[in-house]
Amino acid sequence: MLRARFTAPFLSLLLAAAATAGTPPGPARNASPSGAASSGWVDFSTSTNMSILVPVTVNGRTAVAMLYGGPSTVDKDFATATGLKGGETVAPIAGLEVQVGGLTLNDMSAEVGPAASPIYARLTGRPMLVQLGEEVFRKYIVDIDFAHHRLAFRDPAYVVSSKHAVEVPLLQKGDAKETQWVIPLSLDKAPPAWFEVELGNVTGPLLVTRGYAETHGLLGGRPTSERQSGPFHERVVTLDQLDLAGMGFQHAPIAIVPDSQNPPEGITGGVGLPLLSRFHLIFDYPHHRLFAIPNTVANQAPIPKDRIGLYLAGLRGDLSGGLVVAFVSPGSPAEAAGLKAQDRVVRIDGKVPGDWPPAALVALNMAAPGVTHAYTLAGGEVRTVTSRDFF
Repeated sequence: MLRARFTAPFLSLLLAAAATAGTPPGPARNASPSGAASSGWVDFSTSTNMSILVPVTVNGRTAVAMLYGGPSTVDKDFATATGLKGGETVAPIAGLEVQVGGLTLNDMSAEVGPAASPIYARLTGRPMLVQLGEEVFRKYIVDIDFAHHRLAFRDPAYVVSSKHAVEVPLLQKGDAKETQWVIPLSLDKAPPAWFEVELGNVTGPLLVTRGYAETHGLLGGRPTSERQSGPFHERVVTLDQLDLAGMGFQHAPIAIVPDSQNPPEGITGGVGLPLLSRFHLIFDYPHHRLFAIPNTVANQAPIPKDRIGLYLAGLRGDLSGGLVVAFVSPGSPAEAAGLKAQDRVVRIDGKVPGDWPPAALVALNMAAPGVTHAYTLAGGEVRTVTSRDFF
């Protein structure tokens, strides 16, 4: 299941920061019919490419929920405090009442267990205790306005009316063990293939299976490298063009999925927030369609790409104990500067790690070509790294 990848260790995962901005062109929708259920607009976290975090009330207790495409989940300790009973391990429960804006989601079910990685709590300063998952998408139209960092859950009778909205098929594919919701994308002008929609995937715009990449020659004649994504080292390459919902994206970086993490048959990979957030998206699971309105302002900028190749992790799971180099990409500027795995980093550009906001540390790898940063090691050595394209 590709979307589970957001549980990887701090900083080694979050390589696609830079929240999109700008205003989508023209009105994107009509209101729901009079009296129909709707949450109204609800603001979400401005760390767009790191997750969609929404304030909610669960059985009378306030929390922060992450919008997610998998099963809904409630943190075990939070569930206990709320009076919900779950097993010692992940177990389903029912009877949740979740308030989002002006809408109450009654009799929801969820699994009880770790709701999500502590990554999001460190990035936002708030505990993330709830995941709102597929059950919500099946019942409501989910309207996500990335440009203004707001979303709404609406009645399925809601009608989209905008000349800028592109209707995209939204289907379920998979096998008897697992099915996923997928949309079509075209890579390097090939016929469209099916990619899982991964609202929890922040590692890059696209994950592609090795079989598809080899069959379509995506790796031939192009420089490649590797990245760390949680426990995996993934091959990375930059495509000439990626097409989604009538929009063409030039020089799009992709990562090759390890064979052990391949999605079900018929699914080519996964598309994550760094690409999805360049649209205003209206998910209509009940009618198997997605409406995408391009954000023309955000799409003037290239897709963020790693130009450093340095993966850092907190020595004690956060920044207070300093940073250690977890991985260095082959052929990268970080490797050329002499940085190696297990090097301890005590300063970056003269500042201690604790002086860097987590999102700013994440964004270091996404520098434009020619930007220089100085990494001071525990022994006093300074490694100067100048960003450049290396894959």
